[in-house]
Amino acid sequence: MPSVAASRRLAAPLSDLWDLVCDPHHLPRWWPRVERVEDVREDAFTEVMRTKSGKVVRADFTIEDRDDVRHTLRWRQELEGTPFAAALGSSQTVIRLAEASMQTEVTIEMH
Repeated sequence: MPSVAASRRLAAPLSDLWDLVCDPHHLPRWWPRVERVEDVREDAFTEVMRTKSGKVVRADFTIEDRDDVRHTLRWRQELEGTPFAAALGSSQTVIRLAEASMQTEVTIEMH
C-alpha cells in the first residue's frame, strides 16, 4: 500500500492541537481544499471540497480510532459507490501528536 508521511513541530500546546484535530468542524482551517464539514457524528463526517477547476466534491469518512492517551487519530475514506473508488483501493489518514521541547510534533500519514 503506498504511503506518505510528514512531520512538523508547532509552537502550540499539545492539548490545543489535539482539540483542533479531533473536531472535524476545524478541518477547513488546516486541511487543503476543504470548504466545510457536514454531518459530523462521533464516528463519521463529510468533507465538502472544491477542486482546482472549481467543482464541488463530497467525501465521507469514518473515524476508526481516537486514542486520547497516545494522541493518535485515524480515519478512513468511504470509497464504495463513489468516484474515488476508481482511483483508490483504500484511503486512511493517521494523525499523531507528541510533546517535543515546549512544542508539539505533528505527524500526518496517509495510506
